[in-house]
Amino acid sequence: MTKYITTPALAAATAVTGLVGALGFKRLVGMDNAQAKLKGLGVEGKQLEIVMENARNAVQGTTHTMADAANVAAGALAAGVKEGADLERYIKLVGDAATGANAPMGEMAQIFNRIQGTGKLMGTELEMIEYRLPGFSQARAKHLGVAPEEMRKMASEGKVSVDDFLATMEGYAGGMAEAYAGTWMGIGKNILSNIGIIGEGILEGVFNTSKEQMGEFLTVLRESEELKAWAKDFGETLRVAFETVV
Repeated sequence: MTKYITTPALAAATAVTGLVGALGFKRLVGMDNAQAKLKGLGVEGKQLEIVMENARNAVQGTTHTMADAANVAAGALAAGVKEGADLERYIKLVGDAATGANAPMGEMAQIFNRIQGTGKLMGTELEMIEYRLPGFSQARAKHLGVAPEEMRKMASEGKVSVDDFLATMEGYAGGMAEAYAGTWMGIGKNILSNIGIIGEGILEGVFNTSKEQMGEFLTVLRESEELKAWAKDFGETLRVAFETVV
């Protein structure tokens, strides 16, 4: 009984525990990095709460993570998107487009941010989108009510606004992320995501405490004259020993 039942059960429990910890730690690190980017942009206090809420709502019901959404939010804010409904819509569209293109949210966000930053869809960005989402050009032309060739000319001349681009993307890819979440692969990813959420809750306190202790240790490494003197003495001893061996 011990050999055939207890041992495999313990092995399975150990594997699950490791998975919970690994996924939870990955989520914590991702969120820590994303929040650091937002704070670097001066997003703090109440504004940070609003941005994080926008990010959470944008990826709810999809396979994308909060860390993904927060990273997209940082780039979007830098490109001029306002927090609130505009930011939530923007993150959601980036997630939908990324799902449709089978690409990471960060990669798709770079294209969106280039368009948002200039305020218009140019020929280069149109080609980047079309490469990842075949058929987008036809959808863009239909939205504008012109032929595809005319739409490309308008893009090359900078006559397609970012608002037109986002409206077209909403009609073309809107809801893709939520639809994918209902597939076999999507459900599997959501299972892992929710295991990670459990791990995140378990490890959050330890993560924050360990980060503080790492900061204190770094201070010691930087400022301890005693440690630097010991390293210098040890280096001299090592040099003498090396010369002796030679």
